[in-house]
Amino acid sequence: MRSHLGEPRVAFYLTKVLTSFTSPCQIFFTNFSGEFLFGRDENRTFIFLNTSGHVYIFWVGYLRMKAFIICGYGIPENVSRDVNYTTYLHLIFNSIFEQVAQQEAVIIPCGGPTKCDPPFVGTEAEAITDYLTELAKRNEVSEHAKKWIFISETESLSTLENLLFAKKMLDDIASVEKITIFCEKTREKRVQAFADKIFDKSVSVSAIDFDISKNRYLDSDTLNTKEDLAMKEGLWTLQELERLEKHHEFFEKKFEFLRRRQSEGLSHVDAVKEWFENQQDVIRELMPDHPFLQESS
Repeated sequence: MRSHLGEPRVAFYLTKVLTSFTSPCQIFFTNFSGEFLFGRDENRTFIFLNTSGHVYIFWVGYLRMKAFIICGYGIPENVSRDVNYTTYLHLIFNSIFEQVAQQEAVIIPCGGPTKCDPPFVGTEAEAITDYLTELAKRNEVSEHAKKWIFISETESLSTLENLLFAKKMLDDIASVEKITIFCEKTREKRVQAFADKIFDKSVSVSAIDFDISKNRYLDSDTLNTKEDLAMKEGLWTLQELERLEKHHEFFEKKFEFLRRRQSEGLSHVDAVKEWFENQQDVIRELMPDHPFLQESS
């Protein structure tokens, strides 16, 4: 059997595999706590599930599942007390429930270590996954959500990386037939433009206008300029895959800047605004051939 296993970011390396099954399960999708990864032979997708030190193999034959990608937006101190995040995730949960209640589905929350207040631990994806899995455990919905599987994408630092890294995960699931991406409203056009370039199948973008912070009410010219620049940067990056490394480094520097300025007393919103006004210096250092620099010269 020829197989294709995901990269380490998809799951974890496993050391012990038990394959003594006389009747492999045709379908196995449920909530669980453990380690897993996907593989694929010519016709079928299979899952290695590692739980309590044992590894089980489950075949998933010829399924046609829906997949949902959730873009993350920061790591609040407590998700359940953050109005923006709970609004976002409640609407997402209900949308997923409406589409795939009692059906197999793959849900990929995205976002890496972007926390700007100490302690700088955790990831956006883990925070989202934890909250959504708690929602799915409620008595009134648990039976309907038991066939959903959550996979946290924990390395991305940008919207572009959200989609690229999620796609790498989905590439190991041959049976996905439809992909929906959830994002914040003002980023809708950018997310759709990136999705059109990244995915080789139809993708729908569901933009949710959940943000009631100061950022949402910036004047339209500022918002449009910010989004246009971010879209151009992402599309330029996608033209050559070698640029992705510099793209990631750029966002690492962004979060270093935000953490430093917030530790000096600046609010997050104002720190983001200051970064936006001064980011060209970092672009010039990392990507001297960037189109932003040509436009401003």
